[in-house]
This record gives sequence, structure tokens and C-alpha cells, in this order.
Amino acid sequence: MKYRKKIVFLNIIGLLACFFVSLFPAIAHAESLDYSVTIDPSINITIPTNVVALELNPLNKTFSYQDLGISVSTNNSLGYKLTMDSTNHTTNLVNILDSTKTIPTLPIAIGSTSGTSITSYTESNFKDNAWGYKIGTITNPVSSDTNNYLPFIPGTTIAINHALADNDTTTLRFASKINYEQPAGLYTINLNFNATVNPTNPPYMQNLDPSLCVANHSTLVVDSRDERSYYIRRLKDGKCWMVQNLRLGQDLTPVTGALVLTEQDTDISSTDTYNPRSQFVLTNQVADGKMPAKNVYDQSVSANGYIWDDSAFYCTNDYGCYYNFYTATAGVTAEGERAVITQNTDVSTTICPKGWTMPTGGNVIENHLTADYYELIKAYKSSGDSGATLSRALLVDPIINTENTNGESAPGFVLAGGYYVGGGNLFGERAYYQSRTIRSLIYGYDLLINTSSQSWTDFTNRVNGRPVRCLLQE
Repeated sequence: MKYRKKIVFLNIIGLLACFFVSLFPAIAHAESLDYSVTIDPSINITIPTNVVALELNPLNKTFSYQDLGISVSTNNSLGYKLTMDSTNHTTNLVNILDSTKTIPTLPIAIGSTSGTSITSYTESNFKDNAWGYKIGTITNPVSSDTNNYLPFIPGTTIAINHALADNDTTTLRFASKINYEQPAGLYTINLNFNATVNPTNPPYMQNLDPSLCVANHSTLVVDSRDERSYYIRRLKDGKCWMVQNLRLGQDLTPVTGALVLTEQDTDISSTDTYNPRSQFVLTNQVADGKMPAKNVYDQSVSANGYIWDDSAFYCTNDYGCYYNFYTATAGVTAEGERAVITQNTDVSTTICPKGWTMPTGGNVIENHLTADYYELIKAYKSSGDSGATLSRALLVDPIINTENTNGESAPGFVLAGGYYVGGGNLFGERAYYQSRTIRSLIYGYDLLINTSSQSWTDFTNRVNGRPVRCLLQE
């Protein structure tokens, strides 16, 4: 990770900075932000005991549980991260009178950080001869699930708070139940809780730690390719999304501007069987507000259609950048698709940062029922929603912490319209978002948010420019 200097903005330093920027405007970065932090931040954690001790008896086959409260305080303006581990990373409760008698942790339950869902364990259906924990009172939890018992996984991140904290309290309930296969007695495990200050620099998007993306807070991250910052959030579909439009290349000079993207920093690979490349040169071919294109005809389609000349995109200050399909997918060409089935084909390479990818789209009525855009729509759509109702949920800006009726900020897809061969239109009226799903040699699928329609997926000529949102690959 690159080293980035941070500045504590004292009054005199701020005045000097303004003075020098006015003298040397070329050195002022277009994305400069105030990342004020406390020098040498301190952090304190208070915990009454680090021992979970459960008195278990098979006669009543009922729960034994213990609540444990952990308090964290820090003067770090960017908050802290709280993790839970155990001595020697052990996972079993151990009978103190006979260490050979142990109780394994629960099978993986819904809400587990492992990402695998098997069964939901509550007090009414808790598994015999197992132990686990559930979240009680907690500040900024990684998981908002307070009903289900989770298995203990060493090194689990419990909470991430991205703001200065004063006695944030996390309460966890540890519980177990045994039958006659286990002897009665006291079963224990020693736990270690660790609180660390969040980095004073926003982390890079490239190979981001997924635990930094949470459901109840928009986290600031940086794209290492141009040092632009974005907010990310775990949305109601459980996936980590950018909640701002990609602006990669926004400062490139039209026609002559270029940015070399490599497989070390971008979602491309030299071993990809579909679109192998170790680098992709992002070139801004737009000089007149129109997408460059050429007219082609192919026997597999019924009409002429525009494809592209070279990689091309157009940017606005209000809506970010618009990328045609060739550019958004890091150089996937129609000519290269003749040997594959193009209907509903998901492209692997994109111009998203390494570790991220563009969402899938497609005809959800047919065979793309798990498309990323469709899953997002289902997560925010209630039965009987009109186009206008769902659009309001999808268009709310999450960065200002506006909440919808379900208590979680919505994605904030802005009505950015699109760019076409003849120029841009529908700004402020409709939202079109690029996907990585091919419909045919000429068309690609995108997300359509239209306040008067319930048709959420759309397809467009692949020369047309669309905004791009990226998903974290987990």
C-alpha cells in the first residue's frame, strides 16, 4: 500500500496551505479532502472478564448463558475496530474437571462472517451439545442479526465504528445446551477482545478487507489508480457496493489523455480465458460530447448497430463518468465474441479496482434470476411497489445517512441519464447503470430506474455510455 501523508489542519497551517495552493494551483489535487485526525490516537477497552463460563446440566436440557459487555473509548476521529479471538485460537468449551470433554461451536448459522448459510439457530431450536454467541446491544456491528446464534470463529470482527467513540458498549450473549452425551459441569473458554484504531488514511479499494464494509455506515475508501475517494456500504442485498459513480479518468485530457491500468490494480487478468490482458489503456476519445462509434453489420443480428472505435468515456461533475461497454469491460470486443454464445454472457474483466467487479444484469424473467442488479431490486422492493415507490428507495443518498422505512440507507443511484452517439440526454430523469452482461453482439444489459415503470432491467447499444458502480468480490 502506498504511503500517503496526512495533515492536521491547525489554523496557521491551513492559512499557509491556502496561500501555497493559490500560488501553485497545479499541485492541488482535485479530490483533496479534510482527513483531520488526532496525532497518536489513544484507545481503551474495558471488559469485566475474558472467561466464558457456562454451568451445564443435561437434566433440564435448557440454555445456560452468560452476557458479556465490552466498552471501547478512543480519541481517534476515525474510530476503531473490535475483534474477538481465543487463547491459541481454540473453538471449544472445555469441562474444567475433564478437559477431554469439550463442546464444539455451532454449525455455521445465518449471519456468519464465513458467508455460508445453513440453519438459523435461536433459543427455540438451538442445537444440542454445541455453543455459540449472539449480538445483544452493540454499536456499529458488522452483522445486524440480533436473533440468531452464531458459531465462534477465532479472529471474528465484531464491530467497526468509523467515528470518535466514548464508551461504546457491545454486549454479547454466549450460550450452550447439552444432552446426556455430555456430563454436567462447568464449561469454559478464555476469550481475547482487541480494539484497534482505524487507519488514519482511508484504505485503498484494491484488495480491501471486507469487514471494513458495513451496513450502517458509509466508509470512505480510495482508488489507488488515481487517488480518488469513494464511499462504500453493505446494502440490503448483503453485498458491498460503491455508493458513488466511478470517476476513473475524469482528469484525462480529451482525445490525447490515457491511463494505463494493470492487473495489479484493476479487475483484469492475463490468464482470463475470455478477455486475457495484463493491462488496459483507458483513453478519453471524447472531444465533442459524443461517443465515437462505427456502424457494423453481423449475420447473427437482424439490423445494423453501433459498436465502438476505441475506449471512450465522458464525465460530468454532477454525475461522474459514462463508459461505453468496451471501456467498462476493459476491452471486450464484438469481434472476439463470435466464438462464444453471447446471449446472457457475463464478462469477467472490468475497469473496477482489483478485488471489485461490475454488477451482472440480464433478462431476469428467463435465466438470470441471480443477477446482481435484480438481487438489489428484490432487497428494496416490497410487494405491490410501484415504479415510483421503488425508485425512491433506490435513489436515496446514503452518504447523508438518510434512512428508508426499513432503517437502512438506500443505494443512492442518481438519475444520471446516459451518453449516446449523438450526445447525452435524460439527465435528472432516469438512471441507467452499466452491467457486465452481454445480450448480443450489439446490445448489453443495464439497470434502468424509471419512476413510471416496473421494468428494472434494460438493454442498450453497447456504444452508449453508462455510469458504473462496482461490487466487492467476496
